[in-house]
Amino acid sequence: RAIHLLWPTVRPEMMRSTHRAWVQKAIRPGNIRTKVAVNTPKERLALTEFPDVLVVGNIVGVAKAVHQLSMTLVASPEDILIVASDDMYAPASWDDWVSSQFDAFDGAIIVNDGYNSGACVTLPIMTFSCAQRLNRVIYHTSYRHQWADAELFKNLQELGLLKDLRGSSPLFEHIHWANKKRVKDPHDSRANDMAAQDELNFKQRMTLPIAKRLGV
Repeated sequence: RAIHLLWPTVRPEMMRSTHRAWVQKAIRPGNIRTKVAVNTPKERLALTEFPDVLVVGNIVGVAKAVHQLSMTLVASPEDILIVASDDMYAPASWDDWVSSQFDAFDGAIIVNDGYNSGACVTLPIMTFSCAQRLNRVIYHTSYRHQWADAELFKNLQELGLLKDLRGSSPLFEHIHWANKKRVKDPHDSRANDMAAQDELNFKQRMTLPIAKRLGV
């Protein structure tokens, strides 16, 4: 089975560096497919080494970019997709470990990122079949940045598709400003400014049945 990295970014140089680290730590790098989403043609030109880059445009936060990546992905049901981010780093042999989690399980997993212990999925990892059962709605487009991962947790949980491996997985380290592992940048500040609106959206959407939440 192939592993598809779906990678929204507004930081092309950081994305390139983090992606290189993921590939270097993989056992079978030739089995990895990377699909990137950026905001502007200029960002696209900064990532010419990646053959599959969407210029989404007018994206505030990551939810709409992830949605475009998910909706345009071509994969087999047993393939694995990971919504990667610029500040999350994989452990050694991560691809073998991830693949082995789906030998007898068709759904999504939560891994240890060294920070998150709550009801959200900070690094979505799932089979493509699982994404299809979500109507490919990984992050709903009504969110701008935050709280989309909390809805994903609830949706997967209600569908019986979620396995929490935070107590046993290797560390997929989140180098985030909130846990003081890097300095906050202007992109982080913009995302933080959206938090209250996204939280309100989350609370309103949690009153909807899941069939409505998975509509686009």
